[in-house]
Amino acid sequence: MENSPLSGFSSYLSRLRAGALHYFNFEVYYNEKNIFNIYCPSSFSKKKLSLFLIIFSTYLFSQGWQWQNPYPQGNFQSDVWALDSSTIVALADYGTILKSTDGGTNWKIKYVGGDSIFYFRDLQFIGDIGWTVVGNYTTHRYIFKTTDRGDTWILNTKMDDQIESLYFIDENTGWLTGIDDSTLAGRIFKTNDGGKTWINLSPDSVGILSDIFFHDSLYGFVVGYSGLILRTTDGGENWQKQTSGDNIEYILGVQFIDRLTGWIIGNKNINSGFVRKTTDGGITWVLKLITVDEHIFKKFFFINNNDGFIPGLQGKIYTTRDGGDTWNIVSISPNKWLTSVHFSDQNNGWIVGDRGVIAKTSNGGTTWINVSRGIRDENLQSIIFIDTLTGWCISNKLDINGSILRTEDGGNIWIQQLTDTLVHFLSLDFISHTTGWAVGSQNWTKGVFYKTTDGGSNWARSFFNEYYMISSIDFIDDLTGWMIGSSGLNSYFLKTTDGGNTWNLQFEDSLYRNKRIKFFDYLNGWAVGWPSGGSRFVLRTTDGGLSWNAHHVDVEFPIYDVSFVSPLVGWAAGGTEIFYNEPGGGEGIISYTNDGGVNWQRQFYIARDAFTSLDFADDLNVWAVGYRGQIYNTINGGLNWTLQWVPTNASFYSVDFVNSSYGWICGDYGTIFKTHTGGQVNDINDEFQLNNAALEEFLLLQNYPNPFNSQTIIRYVLKQDQLVTLSVYDILGQCVKVLVNETQPSGEYSIPWDGSNANGIQVTSGVYFYIINIKSQFFVKKMLLIQ
Repeated sequence: MENSPLSGFSSYLSRLRAGALHYFNFEVYYNEKNIFNIYCPSSFSKKKLSLFLIIFSTYLFSQGWQWQNPYPQGNFQSDVWALDSSTIVALADYGTILKSTDGGTNWKIKYVGGDSIFYFRDLQFIGDIGWTVVGNYTTHRYIFKTTDRGDTWILNTKMDDQIESLYFIDENTGWLTGIDDSTLAGRIFKTNDGGKTWINLSPDSVGILSDIFFHDSLYGFVVGYSGLILRTTDGGENWQKQTSGDNIEYILGVQFIDRLTGWIIGNKNINSGFVRKTTDGGITWVLKLITVDEHIFKKFFFINNNDGFIPGLQGKIYTTRDGGDTWNIVSISPNKWLTSVHFSDQNNGWIVGDRGVIAKTSNGGTTWINVSRGIRDENLQSIIFIDTLTGWCISNKLDINGSILRTEDGGNIWIQQLTDTLVHFLSLDFISHTTGWAVGSQNWTKGVFYKTTDGGSNWARSFFNEYYMISSIDFIDDLTGWMIGSSGLNSYFLKTTDGGNTWNLQFEDSLYRNKRIKFFDYLNGWAVGWPSGGSRFVLRTTDGGLSWNAHHVDVEFPIYDVSFVSPLVGWAAGGTEIFYNEPGGGEGIISYTNDGGVNWQRQFYIARDAFTSLDFADDLNVWAVGYRGQIYNTINGGLNWTLQWVPTNASFYSVDFVNSSYGWICGDYGTIFKTHTGGQVNDINDEFQLNNAALEEFLLLQNYPNPFNSQTIIRYVLKQDQLVTLSVYDILGQCVKVLVNETQPSGEYSIPWDGSNANGIQVTSGVYFYIINIKSQFFVKKMLLIQ
């Protein structure tokens, strides 16, 4: 066998991730979205290519950042479906699909669309087959389908119109509603082949349509704005207009128990929701509920003629036991929007909402148990870890009401150690498992200082009345530290040599609003913030804080953080932010110095959002985080900065790494993400479909079953006619068998492999790889044969 790329592969890995690796005369390009495109000249042998691809897949494809808080995730959830008493599937923003098969104890999360920011709208299952739609207020209008109870999802259809809702009565027949972009007219489509093709059945001159429901193949209803109701008795070929009786009502949801009995819900305005009921097939609608100072969501559910549930704001579930004549309120999660509810039977139901809230009932909705966990109301200001298991973070609920939390299992569970209802925490530092400090402001009138010597079980508090806040603190051992106090527009640098028992004023600055201080050792330190005037500077000391010199940085924005890996080499990050301006309402910049901060050069700029925090593992590996889900990383000291994708737009305020693999970030709404791969993303498979071009034209799915004994099925989807080569390789890179080598029309394919080689001889147990070649791009997945 020819020389294997395995020899010395680790030495090539860092170069490969940094950009392009020229190896065996082909190139692997790695872009900022972490998409790998492999191009190979015809002179390169399949044997070499397959072996490299196997190594490439095994070593390089790994998970990036994972949700730790809230658990299982913290995005807005749009819909939920209960397949049985223990199995549910839920949808959330950023292409998030959640599934639990054990009643919510454990969750499997998939992401569809990657950084395309997919927003799901609707979800439905018929047995093991399910559909979900992406398509409102976004350029992506897709229908995804699953045939294995939500384990894998494939792109079924791409639509031109906005998609609002869908409804299937069997595995083939379904309808959907949409909105024409140019005219805002309502659209109705029907499929007879499970969603592959759709027929336009839209009536003329109808307004915005929001929801659809069919009782059987003939009888169905569509609802929309201005009290609009459409009814069909022939499967959608013809529609009769009806009305709720109030043309200012925005009807959002509809459900029928039989051909005569049904309900509609919606809102009259932003502060008032309603429920209407019909018992004559929609001819008349009787008002049954009006909510006061609260609107409600469309995803309501009736189990039978009597028992119904509507999710609302402030964690409220509107519940009826008499078909909607009377309603009671059950509260399960205060201050959270509840968005969708579904029952698998008379007793077992699930409800989901904003910021990852998930609750279930096993007694028909009498009581609900929150199966999601974590803090959601607090903004996490700073996070720090001593090792891969032990860490702390500080949080603030609203403007004050601060807390200190600790984890001893790497961030899975956080325990509140201290709460001060009058304090806003701003900075945190620990130098060991026992000794740490936290600072902030009490009521924004005086600085507050906390210290612990037992890991946070007990905290001693003291006040600094001369400053309205203490913005930053940094210690280099258990005795020596510095902090910044603020009074008016002035900053005051203080030092302690007895662990914080006494503090001495070293420096007063009236020119710069310094918010962050960092020291490398007993002599070298830096402070950053923003000045009263227009120029930006980094303050530097080389004598332990006795004197500070200002060094100009060529940026126009505030500098929020600074981090030094040695007395000479460091980075500064900042920018400007315009909130509520999507997507990306600011500018971020990272500057670099190799002379201790005397001179700075711009390393990275992005017209997106500001950076708020920096941390490094060594002189090569550095991370910068910022507003609205922004994470950038360099693995070559800043020569290149790469976007690391995370499924959220929460703003990040702190990042901390204990080595080049393990790190954490925290921010808005209790958000905590963890990585054990340095943030390097992500396996190109059906769980992280980051290649949007491939998503539209081709999709390779995981084989099933896996592991397997006698036979497995390899599945893939072609969106257009393609020349396809599908081969199986062993761990040594040798071709075991070519399964497909032909031009195939568009469609879904299931290719069996019985564990035999090209000569029909059974191969031995072990790891094998199947590789598919589409348009000179190679896609790889791993499978396990157990004889």
